[in-house]
Order: sequence, then structure tokens, then C-alpha cells
Amino acid sequence: MHQETANLAMGAEFMVHSFGRDSESYVNEDYLTFEVGIYPAKGRPIEISAGQFTLRVNGKKDVIHPERASMVAMSLKYADWEQRAQRDGASGPGTINAPSQSGPQFPGDNGPARSRLPRPPQVPTDSSVTPPEHVAPSVLLREVALVEREHKFPAGGYLYFPYRGKVKSIRSLELLFTIGSESITLRLR
Repeated sequence: MHQETANLAMGAEFMVHSFGRDSESYVNEDYLTFEVGIYPAKGRPIEISAGQFTLRVNGKKDVIHPERASMVAMSLKYADWEQRAQRDGASGPGTINAPSQSGPQFPGDNGPARSRLPRPPQVPTDSSVTPPEHVAPSVLLREVALVEREHKFPAGGYLYFPYRGKVKSIRSLELLFTIGSESITLRLR
């Protein structure tokens, strides 16, 4: 969805809970995510800040303000740590994992020999192509966020709105952007 005024044009896409770049994408269940593009009129730079955006869900009078990317990144990083701690602690303290065995697991084991498994398929390697470097989700989230500053040229990025409700219950979404006396309302759902 997009809309234009005399001084700028804006477009946005509702990404539900996901964000990413190139082939990497991640989900943050506690935030509704929007990818936004801002196009200032030629020769008319505009100052962009997260405070100029609000989100109206289901036509309610109350609006939701976006969270700063650094705060969203911390919540994502903390949630990852909490899940990892639960998963790692599931085996109990002092438990040592036994090494995998390649032969029978017990006397009379007629299962397939572990050493006879076929090799997994390999991706051909081309020395001229380097794979993209993996970036931690909390770092990527900040890198792809809409940059808050003056923009002379088109700019884009993600906005993150805290939301703990069910996505299925969302009937309408309006992303509102106000700059000076101008405002844009994008109806995204």
C-alpha cells in the first residue's frame, strides 16, 4: 500500500512478525512488523523519527507507538537466551551425553549399521562465490530498522510495534505517519 502528499510518498507492507534481509529471515512474536519506504520530493529533505508513526488496530481509538529497534533487539536476544536455557537444562544437571556409536547399540541389535549410512549430499563449491556472512537476529533487526534522521533520498526499513494479541483477531490495520501539518494513513488490512 502506498500514498503520496505534496512533499513525500510513503509505502508499507505488513510483515506480520517477520523481518530479514536477502535469504535470512526471522520471527519476533511480540511485535507486528512493517517494512516502510519513504520517498521525499526532490530537493525537499525530511526528518524521520519513529515518533512520527503510530498504528491503529481494528479501528480502536488508542494507537500503538513503535518500539526503538535497540529495545526490540534486546527482547529478541533475551527470548533466545531464555529458550536456550530451558532446552539445555532439560537433561538435568551433571548429565553427560554419551558419544554416538557406529556399531550395534546392544547385543542382538539388528538395526542398520551406523557406518553404512550414505554420505549426505554436498553442495558444489565454487571458489569465486562466497556465502553471505550470517548475522545474529538481534544484530540484523537493528541493521534493517528504519533509520531515524534527515533523508534527502528514498529510505526504507522496518518498524516494530509491540503487540501480544492474536494476529487472527486483527480485522484492520492503519499505519499513520505525521510530519508537520501533513499526514499519511495507510490501510494495510
